[in-house]
Amino acid sequence: MRGPGLFLLAAAVMATAQTSGDLKVEVASVKPAGPEHDGPSVYRVGPGTDDPERIMFERQSMLRLLGVASGFDWDQISAPAWVANEYYEINAKVPPGTTKEQVKVMWRNLLAERFNLKFHVAAENRSGYVGYMSAGRVVDNTGLPGTYDFTLEFTGRLQSGAYPPPLPDGQTDIAPSLFDAIRQQLGLQLEEKKEKLPVLVVDHLDRVPAKN
Repeated sequence: MRGPGLFLLAAAVMATAQTSGDLKVEVASVKPAGPEHDGPSVYRVGPGTDDPERIMFERQSMLRLLGVASGFDWDQISAPAWVANEYYEINAKVPPGTTKEQVKVMWRNLLAERFNLKFHVAAENRSGYVGYMSAGRVVDNTGLPGTYDFTLEFTGRLQSGAYPPPLPDGQTDIAPSLFDAIRQQLGLQLEEKKEKLPVLVVDHLDRVPAKN
């Protein structure tokens, strides 16, 4: 659930992370890459994989790198427009036993070292859906604890640009919209309103990385 408590926690964690300069990757190669469509995008963060000491990004946007470093969703990052369209290749090695949280700090330190990243965390009113699912930018105000498994049948698109395939000739889709399905099948309701959410604000970021 996102709310004031989460904002305070995120701000505290990020502020502490900016001063943890002793956590750094052992070896790193950073260079610009071609556009995303020039080849496959590879994203691999070491801890928890079969190669826990190796981190690799190929043809990843700066927006994605900022998201990995901060743990924020892309729509909670306030940065220059170019971060969504500039791609980079980064290969790094971390010490044995490095945790996922330590990798995030190392990543922020790497971006600060190679791209002169400076940032702060702020609370902004963001328009979204306050209701009854903990996914995407939806805030859970149900007060219901625990995790639930359910099947939801609805029509229409779930994400921007993601339309369902056409139905065969003569058939019509009688499934309800997402909003109606949540109300009818789960007895819950989504309500659009503005909430204060933590936002990563980029104060400075170089477009071209410092030399390796």
